Amino acid sequence: MIITDDKLIKQVERLRELVTSYCILTKKNVDTTSEILNEIYQIIVSIEKIQYTEFIAFWKTLDISYSFFEKLPNQKVILKELLQKYYDRRRKLYDKMGYTNITVHALYDDSSRKKGVSGIDKIIDIIQKNFRNVTR
Repeated sequence: MIITDDKLIKQVERLRELVTSYCILTKKNVDTTSEILNEIYQIIVSIEKIQYTEFIAFWKTLDISYSFFEKLPNQKVILKELLQKYYDRRRKLYDKMGYTNITVHALYDDSSRKKGVSGIDKIIDIIQKNFRNVTR
């Protein structure tokens, strides 16, 4: 998939700016982070395909999927913790390497492959070749 949705790209870029701002202001103990946190939250819960960004993909390292997050109570409290962990573990790396919309494409492509039938068919074929009495 090549992302041509200008609205999505603008929101992805805005999310990156907000996450960086939140992390910087938190480190400096500036008390304006609640407004930024609210805007980050609004982007995360309202923009389709936002789960294919670096920040949300990072959640998987903490065993939290986007779909699981959507079901949680107290999402803003969890989001605040996720932002802190992102700051501690990833932000400097992304600041050093830079952000690119190619990441969004790669994350989407990876997700599409996981949902594909060919991978499931391969696993079924391997099982059928190695075990008796296995049928579809």
